[in-house]
Amino acid sequence: MIGTDVMAANATTTLTGDLTGTGSGTFTTTLANSGVTAGSYGSSTAIPTITVDAKGRITSASEVGIIAGVNTLTYTTGTTYANGGTVSGTTLTLAAADGSNPGLISTGVQTIAGAKTFSSNVTAPTYI
Repeated sequence: MIGTDVMAANATTTLTGDLTGTGSGTFTTTLANSGVTAGSYGSSTAIPTITVDAKGRITSASEVGIIAGVNTLTYTTGTTYANGGTVSGTTLTLAAADGSNPGLISTGVQTIAGAKTFSSNVTAPTYI
């Protein structure tokens, strides 16, 4: 028994793989790098993209830029849209309402189709 205990205490153990280290008795170990650069990912203008392996380790991390919402508003009188407007990239284009197209009411001449109900007075002094 004494010989076995002495051998175990003096034996060198080598760990390889995800946890590395070499020593006898108690020794220091190191967790293998996953290949990801340490730091914070993501911001108000970037979304983090993360890959996790079967052991729960993050094996890659990067960022994808956020495309902001609408940042340009345009108005057109020459084009009609079935829904009153369109979004293309970061541009919202609104069309004037007409007899078959919902949209914006403008100060220009417009013909509006369909019955309309008003919950308050309508003022049209020139035409009544």
